[in-house]
Amino acid sequence: MKISILFTILLAAALNAQPSTKEAKELHGYSKKICAKMSECVMKQAAKLPPEQKKMMESLFPSGDVCVQQYVNHGAAGDDKSDQRKITKEELEAMKKCMSDMSKASCESLMAGENPSSCAQFQE
Repeated sequence: MKISILFTILLAAALNAQPSTKEAKELHGYSKKICAKMSECVMKQAAKLPPEQKKMMESLFPSGDVCVQQYVNHGAAGDDKSDQRKITKEELEAMKKCMSDMSKASCESLMAGENPSSCAQFQE
């Protein structure tokens, strides 16, 4: 799923950047919105599946704090603290813009890989 790949890149960048407490809270809020969007999109797709598969998809893509914590735990497992650096104000603003735009985009466009132009610098 392309939305989760881009979200993983954004979250990894945020985790690796040592933002200030205020910045970290802001990024956490945007992360929750992205998780909610990802969950919404997956559930739209899962609605077409048989009940057993739908239930499995629901368990794999929780929303809110549970979703964010899964990505934090996943990133923390491979963290190398020596690679961390202070995030610049420009990078923070770019991340926030991308995450905000992604949370407002339609599931159809995100599932088609049409990520907002504000996210171009975070794509592989």
